[in-house]
Amino acid sequence: MNEKVLLIALGATVLLLIAFIAYRRMPRKLKNTYFVTKWRELQRNCADRKNWPAALKGADTLLDAALKKRRYKGKRMGARLMAAQRQISDNDGIWAAHNLAKKLIAVVEGEKAVKLTKTQVKESLESYKATLTDLGAFRREKKD
Repeated sequence: MNEKVLLIALGATVLLLIAFIAYRRMPRKLKNTYFVTKWRELQRNCADRKNWPAALKGADTLLDAALKKRRYKGKRMGARLMAAQRQISDNDGIWAAHNLAKKLIAVVEGEKAVKLTKTQVKESLESYKATLTDLGAFRREKKD
């Protein structure tokens, strides 16, 4: 009798452990209010040309936060983007935007700064917004 109870308890423990591990690996839902608030702050930076690099760096950081919260694996953001590529509708656009942000981050004093055009900034921010929407950071706009 004691062996049956012990086996049942052991089986239940194993099942609970498996369920816990599966739950921890499930992607989390993102808090839209946090991401919307941060996005609005980024958009305010776009009014002045001098703040464009900060806006792109901030968008890149915001996307990385979303990837981490959704539990995409990878040591660096590039690896997390690769893991999420099936959920992203504009892979080419987001990679171009991410690479531009990496160039901006890598600029140190004494190096020639990256010259940004209005088109580059606009396309990059559109790619970031679309990707954040794909990941669930923003609600999708309903089409009529």
